[in-house]
Amino acid sequence: MSCGEKPRRSIFNWPDSLARLRAYNPHARLIVSLRHPVSRAYSHWRMETRRSHETLSFEEAVSAKGRRRVQDAPGGVHRIFSYIERGFYAAQIRVLLSMFPRNQILFLQVDDLWSEPAQTLARIERFLGVPEIVSRGPERDYIEAVPGASGDGRILSAIMQNRLQKLFAPDICETARLTGLDLGNWLAEDYEEDIRPSPAPGAD
Repeated sequence: MSCGEKPRRSIFNWPDSLARLRAYNPHARLIVSLRHPVSRAYSHWRMETRRSHETLSFEEAVSAKGRRRVQDAPGGVHRIFSYIERGFYAAQIRVLLSMFPRNQILFLQVDDLWSEPAQTLARIERFLGVPEIVSRGPERDYIEAVPGASGDGRILSAIMQNRLQKLFAPDICETARLTGLDLGNWLAEDYEEDIRPSPAPGAD
């Protein structure tokens, strides 16, 4: 996939949240950590399935019929069913940049926290102007509660992964342009999150 396609129109979830934040503290320093939108959508669905808030399969939940639950909600936003809509980051970032100076915002990829935790934590500490203590501490393992399992025991199919990759590709390109992040790896059809889960404490 490439960035030559026209960016898809997206919506901004929770329309007044940033305005309220700016009214509360216009000098706030903001950290925006972005997860690959397909991984984010699937993880979101898994969470709502485990909570029994969602009864549809992932394929049904992200279909045109499933997404109508968001479109038909008041204001076109929905806390639970917005698996796809929340992943269109560009429009949300435009609103953010219109309300806060660029030097008050640090954009990160979630991937960096997993693949380069010390370096990423150091960037955060420097951005916040605090001593580099956490980043120099002992390395902590990422623990996945249920490795590879979805709410119904399945994993995301390659077909669905590729379909959603194509859906999000234009927005990924626009998000990269707005944030300055190198999101080229997100456009790869074989993209996988760089998660190295460790056994939970006490597990064999």
